[in-house]
Amino acid sequence: MSKKQIPVFIVGGGLTGLSTALCLANQNISYLLIERHAGTSIHPRANGMNVRTMEIFRELGIEKEIRAAGEVLGKSNGAIEVKVLAETDLNGLKRIAPNGHQLKTLIGEQVKNISPVTGCACSQDQSEPVLLKEAQQRGGDIRFYTELIAFEQTKAGVQAVIRDRKTGQTETLYAEYMIAADGAKSQVRQALGIEFTDGGSFGHHINIYFQADLRELVEGNEFILCNITNPESPGVLLSVNNKDRWCFHVAYHPEKGESSDDFPQDRCIDLIRKAIGLPNLDVTILSLLPWEAASRIAELYQKWDLFF
Repeated sequence: MSKKQIPVFIVGGGLTGLSTALCLANQNISYLLIERHAGTSIHPRANGMNVRTMEIFRELGIEKEIRAAGEVLGKSNGAIEVKVLAETDLNGLKRIAPNGHQLKTLIGEQVKNISPVTGCACSQDQSEPVLLKEAQQRGGDIRFYTELIAFEQTKAGVQAVIRDRKTGQTETLYAEYMIAADGAKSQVRQALGIEFTDGGSFGHHINIYFQADLRELVEGNEFILCNITNPESPGVLLSVNNKDRWCFHVAYHPEKGESSDDFPQDRCIDLIRKAIGLPNLDVTILSLLPWEAASRIAELYQKWDLFF
């Protein structure tokens, strides 16, 4: 078992962890970042960067790279609502929330008065590799497929044990600070006993990431999201590249005994075909991700013990 001493230890290599690593590198502060998965996100997940986020990326020198990664979503405009996608003429269809180009233009003009940048559409599977590459080029100590085993606060900071999931080798490290960027189900947050203030749940969903060529249906009328009202297959369709990669969000109800296990691939393909309106559509399921829309805020954002 080896030992290492560092200023900052980051747990989690998603958007938050990688952005933190770049901010530290920008201040010439050394760090070690670990991520339990073998690579960056394979699922699109979040697909929008707000103005403040793009301001930070501009300061870090990667604004252009993020915009380039999200270029495939550049034509996406607003949200629409249809019963079945293939049976709807999208030309001139009213855009809702946001209200099409007019609202986009209005917001854009207002943003110009307060910021040098605008927001950007870029899916998480496209943005994370940009952040990782930049952090690696700046010499960051980044270890994927590495997990946190245990940690404790000491007089000097934090002592932690990590393990390489491929080799099984463990390492003890000492850090002045530890940053938990390991998500809503944070192992670190739970170990510290930090609870959530619960604002309630807004429903459980299955995010079905799939491949199917829908270019002929949407070309010239690209959207951010499409609310499908077909009673046989209600859900929300989101574009990933406006061509052949999409996400379809379908609700399920645990209070009625339903679970994510009720969505095998065959059923997901059937739901997608009914939502699109093409019974013979060639569909390949790329991944399935259960998620809950909820309002929860950690009671504390930092915790330390005082030693005397």
